[in-house]
Amino acid sequence: MDTRSLTEGAMLAAITVVLALLGVYFFSYLLFIVPVPIAILVYRHGLRAGILVSVTAAMISGFFGTMVTTFIFLLVIGLVGIAIGGALRENQSAPMVMVIGSGVAVIALVLLTGVAMLFFGADLVERSFEMMEESFEYAYSLYESMGVDTSQILGGVSVAELIAMMKTILPSAVVLTGIGITFVNYWLTRTLLRRFTSKEVPWFQPFGNWKFASYLVWGFILAKALLLILQTQNNPLLLQVAMNLEIIFNYVYLLQGMAIAWWFLNNWQVATFIRVLLLFLAITSPVATMLIFLGVLDTWFDWRKLERQDNQ
Repeated sequence: MDTRSLTEGAMLAAITVVLALLGVYFFSYLLFIVPVPIAILVYRHGLRAGILVSVTAAMISGFFGTMVTTFIFLLVIGLVGIAIGGALRENQSAPMVMVIGSGVAVIALVLLTGVAMLFFGADLVERSFEMMEESFEYAYSLYESMGVDTSQILGGVSVAELIAMMKTILPSAVVLTGIGITFVNYWLTRTLLRRFTSKEVPWFQPFGNWKFASYLVWGFILAKALLLILQTQNNPLLLQVAMNLEIIFNYVYLLQGMAIAWWFLNNWQVATFIRVLLLFLAITSPVATMLIFLGVLDTWFDWRKLERQDNQ
């Protein structure tokens, strides 16, 4: 590694350590953007530099933080930065960067849970649900002390039933979290690279033109069909698979439906702020279901005529 790489590596390692320590002691969410400096280093100086900095930053942060847990966490979450930086260095397209990064992020989250259980005997998932249940119970006790009827707070669903449902949909939550972590880190990495380098970093086309591969619609149809069939059968495992598939594909086509709505609002010259407000109101209401089916039907109807434009 040359002097320039060492200097930049030292600086990025320092940034990684600072982010990690701030995350450990003050703002826990900062831990999830630790991959950014690592991704930048891998993109600019290669995989070896990124791995060295990841290990070094993890060791230093572990020394100042909760030694072993911080060290392992940073090593695992650093994989996301290495994946994003490596994909960008190989000139992959934005969708491919997201696929690679999201895949590694999901593996990292599962790996983190597995390592915690193997080495520390700590079931992070179960502990998280226990803390959530304790929080609900504490909130309920406060409401009851104020004379509020707590039986209708969750629409008549008990806390135990809610926790059970959340355990059922945990796999899709992990996948969506991995996608979210990757997107945020990719966006921050690209923003910083564009600011400090002259290289063009690949990004997505305008949101109004987003369209997922047409074959994904069969995943949506399969999930819906499985749910209908399994409602009358006693197969908890398959039912869980179907529910998680439905959630993932619902989000896929909700995003596509939002893109369609954005495209039309843009063509009608609606102000950006109003567009954002309308979409926010839509996804937080029953209109979200309409957007999902709008996205699904776009597979066949091509509402925006994007395929015609591509063929011209």
